Amino acid sequence: MSLLREIQEATTNPDFKISDILRKCKILAARLDHKAFKDWVDQELKGYQSIDTCPEYRVFRNVESVGDFIGLFGSRIKNGPIPSLCLPEDFRENLTTLCFLQSISNIESLIDNASSTILRLPWSANLIMLIQPEVYENMVCVTAWRMVGVNAVVGIIDTIKTRILEFVLEIERIAPNAGEVKLGQKAVPEKVVNQIFNECILQVNNEFQLNHNSKNITSFKGVTVSENYSTNIQAGRDASGIIGGSDINGVVAGGNINGNLTNTFTQHTNSDINEIIKLTELLHQQLKSLPSDNQDVAVDSLETLKSEIITPTKPGRLKSALFALWSIGKDVATFANAVSAIAERLGINLIS
Repeated sequence: MSLLREIQEATTNPDFKISDILRKCKILAARLDHKAFKDWVDQELKGYQSIDTCPEYRVFRNVESVGDFIGLFGSRIKNGPIPSLCLPEDFRENLTTLCFLQSISNIESLIDNASSTILRLPWSANLIMLIQPEVYENMVCVTAWRMVGVNAVVGIIDTIKTRILEFVLEIERIAPNAGEVKLGQKAVPEKVVNQIFNECILQVNNEFQLNHNSKNITSFKGVTVSENYSTNIQAGRDASGIIGGSDINGVVAGGNINGNLTNTFTQHTNSDINEIIKLTELLHQQLKSLPSDNQDVAVDSLETLKSEIITPTKPGRLKSALFALWSIGKDVATFANAVSAIAERLGINLIS
């Protein structure tokens, strides 16, 4: 079984631990020779260093807190809700936001060792003394904790599995043997892997404003975003009060990272769509000039290219298809010329 198929099977088999799947992905990243994918895998395996590098799927907002309170004459309230409006405004956002920074194996352990459907993440003693929420009249808070559902934390693992599956399926569509090549060889051009990585793993087309044809290299969540996406990051972070308020290693209070993130893709309104479709038909006629083992991939890429030109869905799909066609047919003059003509009309640079 190929490495790509092994990863696909592992992501759909509940008996596989996500840490084992990520180790397989580490091998794939080495064979693809793709640093951004390797960096993402490493951070999932080892944990993230700060809130700034923590991906959105590890962040939980509107987290509720409860506490134990004591008062005069031995009065006591256990598990009393602490409304967020009772918290000082400077700390409110941080105490209602959680970032899971620890390694994915630690997250798996949290889930496996959970004694109920709710994880309790204690406030630190210093934090209780500093804030001392005034919730119940004439009563003092002696302990408090934030609560998050175990199923919500399981969602972190499910998200990672889904993104990995989408990534390897797209890689396999273009190069079925990409996981079997020797180190130093590239079965898939870097630009193609960049496009797939951005779309499937980082999902930047949902979290960034995309400027088509840009070649700026920027960083997103601690991972380098590929050269074909420039980013206007509109999300801000409230750096005040980053409080290590949890006794569970790697779970920290987060800042404000909501931001306004838009999804726009600049369409080439001056492109002659009819001319591009004619060129795709010419490419269909030239398929037999390609090596036989590349023809099926070329057919799929042509269909994707044509459908994305007529009805765009995701900017990355069109580019990935075009780069795949270029990689397959660049040594066949007539085929390469037609691909180059399409790229020119779309304003896409195929050659670094």
